[in-house]
Amino acid sequence: MTSPLKIIVGGENLIDFVEHRSIDGMSQYHAIPGGSPFNVAIAAARQGGDIDYITPISTDRLGQLLSNHLINSGVNLTAERPDAPTSLAIVSLNHGQPSYQFYRNDTAERLIKKPALYAILHNPPWLFHIGSLALAEGTDAELWQDFFTICHQQGVITSLDPNVRPMLINDRNNYIQRLEAMFQYADIIKLSDEDMSWLYPDMSLTDAFQHLI
Repeated sequence: MTSPLKIIVGGENLIDFVEHRSIDGMSQYHAIPGGSPFNVAIAAARQGGDIDYITPISTDRLGQLLSNHLINSGVNLTAERPDAPTSLAIVSLNHGQPSYQFYRNDTAERLIKKPALYAILHNPPWLFHIGSLALAEGTDAELWQDFFTICHQQGVITSLDPNVRPMLINDRNNYIQRLEAMFQYADIIKLSDEDMSWLYPDMSLTDAFQHLI
């Protein structure tokens, strides 16, 4: 029986090391908990939602920072806590313009397991949200895609925010095929103009929108 209030959120959690000043020529960085789905879980919980965050979080010091931020916002942590490191995003500034570097190989948030995901559907949630870096590549992206499809087929509302990060896309065609397959099972899709232009560079925004429909 579907729970009318339960929302589950999957996708990356990471630490944004954001450059904020320079002292004696040495850049100083702040460690900020982040990740697009991570932030969605927090925002929904702070509005009173019953939110389960279903992506693994590391047991390391940075993982503790992430888990504390979720718990303090009212999010339920339901996934395992592996010993693998936390994913990182380095955000550097050049004349006020940000540039990004991501470190996600063999990190905790990518260690999702099929049995753990499918066990969630024994008591299906009301809505499942996924997106961003978690869909970029790898077997974890494939598992998220399969789980998203099955959620939709079982009557769960499905929400997808690709939040495209081109620098992480090593196989553009495969990535677009994954997203287009997921679009067919998405009840809610969030796309920016920049996302649309990258996905469909040969189409106007209007034509790309009609293509999605």
